[in-house]
Amino acid sequence: NPGPLDDDIHQTYRQEDRVSLQVSGTFKVPNFTLNINTIFEVTPLDQIPNRRSGIILGQTGFIDQILYESIPRVILEKRGEIVEDSEWEAINIKAYINENDEMVEP
Repeated sequence: NPGPLDDDIHQTYRQEDRVSLQVSGTFKVPNFTLNINTIFEVTPLDQIPNRRSGIILGQTGFIDQILYESIPRVILEKRGEIVEDSEWEAINIKAYINENDEMVEP
């Protein structure tokens, strides 16, 4: 079955068995909003470890650039906080490296 990116209009973005897309968006966590402008690669599911569907954030380009605190849902609930059904944790950004290689502490 053809997918939404199989149309010929997207031919420019194809490289071998992948499609590259420029993506601009906002990543929001409780104490911080990060605007991103990056390149995403759409990869066939059978080439992804454990056939994981979704967005995989790069280790060196994203995860290694932030210091964060992850608070699981059960801890939030034990603190008496109201947690929506769609929420599973709170992530607080403590510091990050910006595009100028400077550390920022929000």
